[in-house]
Order: sequence, then C-alpha cells, then structure tokens
Amino acid sequence: MENIEITVKVNESKDSVVSKLIKNGFKQTSDEYGDDIYLTKDLDILNKDNIFDILNKSVIIRHHHGDFRDERKFLILKDKKYKDGKVTTEEIYSVQIDNIDNMIKILETIGFKELVRKNQYFNDYTKDDITFILEDVEGIGLLIEYENKEDFNFKNDDEIIEEKIKMYNYIKSLGIDIGDDYDIKKAYELIIKKYNL
Repeated sequence: MENIEITVKVNESKDSVVSKLIKNGFKQTSDEYGDDIYLTKDLDILNKDNIFDILNKSVIIRHHHGDFRDERKFLILKDKKYKDGKVTTEEIYSVQIDNIDNMIKILETIGFKELVRKNQYFNDYTKDDITFILEDVEGIGLLIEYENKEDFNFKNDDEIIEEKIKMYNYIKSLGIDIGDDYDIKKAYELIIKKYNL
C-alpha cells in the first residue's frame, strides 16, 4: 500500500491554527518531539543539484519522545520519486533500534557522515480518517503535514499530483493561511541553509 502526503508552510500562529482545527471538529491525538539525524556516504560531493539524490541514499536515525506515546527509536530509509520537483511516491523502510549512539558509531565505521539534523515539536490533530501533523520545525517554522491513507499504488504521477492539490485545497478550506508550495521538503530546506547552497 502506497500513501501520499503534502507538507505546507503555515503563515499564522500555532494558536490560531489549533483554534481553527478544533472549530472544524479536529481533536489533538499526539504531543511529542521528533529528532532526525540524516547520515550519508556522499557528503563530499554534496551540491545544490544533487540534494534529492543524496537524500534518497541517506539513512535517518529517528527518535520520537513525548507524553502521549512510548519513546521510539528507528533507523529509516526513504525512497522518493519526483515529477517536476514534487514527490509522487515514497517508500519508507524502518527498523527499530535501542541505542542511537551505537547506531551512529556503526554507520560512521562503514563510511557514513552526518548530513543534517531535523528537530521538531509536533502534534497530531485527527477528524474521522484525516490526520494533520502540526509541526514546529527548528530552522523552518510552522508546517502542516497531511497524509492521505488511501492506496495510491496504481495511480499515475498526474493523478497523484491532482490528489495532492485537492488535499492542499482542503487545508485552505478550513481557513488556515498557508503558503503556495504543497510539497515542502524539510530536510532539503535544512541542507540548503546549513551548507549555504
């Protein structure tokens, strides 16, 4: 099963967004921190033109912690496909780990180096089968991520992009002030800033 998601920049305060979500029937279902460490073997060839390729070959050490759920630690690989700079498909492979420092040591020993870190505080807001993740990402600001849980395995790129536009319009219909880009790539944005690309 293949899901799709959009991520949009929010141009108003978190309190204002939360108020609008609650007014529209959404309920908070999580409250936690997420820390991602991206590691790559290709740091020495990083440039503005190959960021997506390097991210697709990078691994992520993910640590989620907070009061609503048990602490979780994972090693993750994301395989994304793009059309015109927009993500059309994404496959995620993950395994649970118990020690982040040891995992970093193993990866460094076989040639991986830290590419970038993403630190965020996030809350899930759910209504029926729709979940928005309200993310406050260090170095980027406030975002909404919306994952569509339908199966898009047999949809073509144009159908996927069309559905993403519908998802974007749904967020706008709630009265939330969002940016024009419905496909914000957090790690990409952080890499551009960190390395002045």
